[in-house]
This record gives sequence, structure tokens and C-alpha cells, in this order.
Amino acid sequence: MNPSDKPLNPFEPSRIDPVDSTNIEWENQGASVLNCQIIVAALCMGMLTFAGVSLYQSGFQVKLMATATTLIGVIAAAGAIVMSFVFPPLVSGLSTSRLSSSQEPNSEIARQLLAVYQTQLILGCAFLEGAGFLNVYLYKMFESIFPLVAFAICLALLVARIPTKAKIQRWMAKRLQH
Repeated sequence: MNPSDKPLNPFEPSRIDPVDSTNIEWENQGASVLNCQIIVAALCMGMLTFAGVSLYQSGFQVKLMATATTLIGVIAAAGAIVMSFVFPPLVSGLSTSRLSSSQEPNSEIARQLLAVYQTQLILGCAFLEGAGFLNVYLYKMFESIFPLVAFAICLALLVARIPTKAKIQRWMAKRLQH
């Protein structure tokens, strides 16, 4: 059997024609990526500063007790984590649906996509930051370990959202495919 006799597989990677994410260019790429990184890093630093001050003021005391209030904080963090992954794609989907069929130049579409990316990045990070601050405050009030664990998870997810040029380009390429 010759390779040409083999049936065609429509899911074979060579048959899929995705937008090449490395070719997506926009004006001031470095500055745009740095702005996004600074936004996320500043949110992380604010959370870490408040947590550090709260831990220092409590004398680094941690109790293995759960109150209804601390559990509400943990549940709120779980909800915020879910919302940080659900809500931003909904917002960006509404904004990018009109761009994929636009007749504007590619550089203009990329610039508009970057604005949408920054908006959805800030929205997703805001959920995590709010939940993190809430749980540090609850730790400060009750010195329970449960809010600290919720805070640590929110902080880790926030750090994971720090964008790179490649992440932004992949996000743009995915939006342009639809």
C-alpha cells in the first residue's frame, strides 16, 4: 500500500490550518507584554504585602480551627477561582467574535485583540485578588489556617497568569481561528 493510497485523516495535524501564532505582530509588542506583566505582578505584590503585614501582626500564629466565617471565605475563594476562569472568556468571546470577520488590517486587529486580552486578564486576576484579600482579612481576624490556604491557592493561580509574548500570541491566534 502506497502512502498515497492511505485514506485521508481530516484530524491529521498537517491538514489542520491554524493561524500561526508566531506571525501575529502588533505595535510596541514588548511594551504591551510588559504592561500586562506589571499589572499581574502589582496585584501579586499587593496581596503578598497585605499577607505579610497580617502574618507579622499576628505573630505568625496559625490555628487549625474552622469557623463558619472562615469557611465562607474559603467557599468564596472557590467561587472566585471558578469565576476567574469562566467570566473572562465570556467577555472576550463577545468582543472578539466581531474581530475575526473584520476587514481591517492585521496590525489593527492585533491591537484590538490586545485590548481585549488585557481586559480579560484584569477581570480574571481581579477575582483572584479579591478572594485573596478576603481570606487574608479572615486570617487576620481568626488566625485560622484555612483562609491562608485559600489565599495561597489564589496567589499561585494569579502568578500562573503572568503573561508572556508567546501566551498572548497563542491567545490571539485562537481567537482569529473562530
